[in-house]
Amino acid sequence: MIVMVAGVYGVGKSTICSKLSDDLKLNFYSASELIKNEQGFSTWDKNKKTGKIKKNQDYLYNAINKKADENFMLDGHFCLRNKNDNIEIIDFKSIQKLGIKAVLLLKEESEIICNRLMNRDDVKWSKDFISDLQKTEEEQAISYTTENIIPFSSHFVNEYDAIKSFVAKSFFLGTNDE
Repeated sequence: MIVMVAGVYGVGKSTICSKLSDDLKLNFYSASELIKNEQGFSTWDKNKKTGKIKKNQDYLYNAINKKADENFMLDGHFCLRNKNDNIEIIDFKSIQKLGIKAVLLLKEESEIICNRLMNRDDVKWSKDFISDLQKTEEEQAISYTTENIIPFSSHFVNEYDAIKSFVAKSFFLGTNDE
């Protein structure tokens, strides 16, 4: 079973997934790392401008297919920044192939995300672009989960208890807090 932890660049997906992994004893994988490992290189730069988005989804599918018997969280996206500096939506058919069974969307204030990206990658991002990207990510996540009739939850990253509860329930786990 796969629970997708979605959100824009710099929202805190890896940080939250790492904490959930420790607390719930679940593995997590970054879609970008799986893609990079599968094809041997990345098609994005430090500005997150991504080329060959459709082909990358094929590499992601191949990497996930190798983990068919494993339950894990997947840190990923419903839309990306393409090479032309535009928001590109990932085709739902590509996502469906992955076998996602629940989606957790992480959110944060655009200004905070911009600061994180500057500190992490030394890249300046527009608050308006991050806001638009986050809005599109949320719209796509809601649309995808509605269309595919799978559980969905959306939280700001500081709502850890609610995040943990959703993920635990998605994997049918009990937490010590309940």
